[in-house]
Amino acid sequence: MQWQEFCYRLEPKNTQQFWKRTQNLFKKRHHRIQGLIDEDNDQIHCEPQVMIKHAFEYYSTAFKESETLLQNADVLKFSSNLSQRLLELPSQPFLFKINDLSLAIRRLKTKTSSGHEKVSNKLLKSIPMSHYCFLLQIFNQLLVRNEYPQHWKLSKMILLPKEKSNLLSLNKTRPISLLPCLGKVYERCFLVYLRQWINGSGIYPPEQSGFRERHSTTTRFVKFLQDISSGLLQQTATLVIYVDFTKAFDQLWHAGLIYKLYQLNCPQQVFSFIIQYLEKRTCFIEMNELVSDIFAFEKGVPQGSCLGPILFLLYHHSLAEQIPSATHKHLFADDLALVLTASPWWQSSELVLACSSWLNKCLMKFNSMLLSGNNLSTIRKPNGNGSIEECICRILP
Repeated sequence: MQWQEFCYRLEPKNTQQFWKRTQNLFKKRHHRIQGLIDEDNDQIHCEPQVMIKHAFEYYSTAFKESETLLQNADVLKFSSNLSQRLLELPSQPFLFKINDLSLAIRRLKTKTSSGHEKVSNKLLKSIPMSHYCFLLQIFNQLLVRNEYPQHWKLSKMILLPKEKSNLLSLNKTRPISLLPCLGKVYERCFLVYLRQWINGSGIYPPEQSGFRERHSTTTRFVKFLQDISSGLLQQTATLVIYVDFTKAFDQLWHAGLIYKLYQLNCPQQVFSFIIQYLEKRTCFIEMNELVSDIFAFEKGVPQGSCLGPILFLLYHHSLAEQIPSATHKHLFADDLALVLTASPWWQSSELVLACSSWLNKCLMKFNSMLLSGNNLSTIRKPNGNGSIEECICRILP
């Protein structure tokens, strides 16, 4: 009855109202986690107290910075002399404007979920615009003093299943951080000036389409199809390798990111803000109305923040340049596709040999890059048996 009434009152030209209502019908529903599989001890935990303890032990270890012998010596030396390096960067001071604040609040999704401070987006959006000047004054004072409140760095983490199952292991869960609402608004205000510096400096490669204005999956997909079609029109095989970085956002190396920002000649004010944003972050897990102890968030970026994906792109801005042998490269956030178009004069045996050699070199290059970056991430290998040459033979005509 409600649907019939909605359709009757629907205005013919108001398509936005129609899609806003119908999107709830196709909204992905997450299954509630009722049990956790402990693969190390070959057990299944179903009691809430045991589940929350198991999740705490897993993620407190996962977000702890690992110390390896492969850490970059230049990064370690740079981190020990950070205050002096900061003075070498150009100074470009800025202050937030009232338009930045109003736009940041307006873009918040109207949700009732909240972080540890129990303030939801819906409550924040109900603040009268006459009160925005007080928030703006607080934000600018924090910006001038180079401070990021510690309670804004505490996030409430919820676990969403990656698979359609109520019983799964923790490596099949996605940690989503519910951040304080005021902290998210503060991030969005800063993001305006961070993007101005990024776009003005031309840091992003043309192959990257993720989390960029005037870029989308559609533009990247059209370019990808165009590159594949151009290779097929030459009557030759086209090889595509899809690279999937496991837990890419959770493995971002903070010290390595700061070092890369210095190499990019990042302005002092932006540089200092990001340092304050990343250091001494903490988190706790909420599951089945129980909460875990607080643990340190020493690596990675919070999944749920607007600043996290941009920092990820900054860290990997030169990723496409590391594979010059690829004919075409396509990036969308942490998803990478490499295209190799073979010469039409190659025989089948030469094609298999050339493709397998190129693929092995790419994998070796990726592994050396990842290991030198403090175990930044790992490449998820495709399922199946056989060597690379055998896999290529199976897909070639």
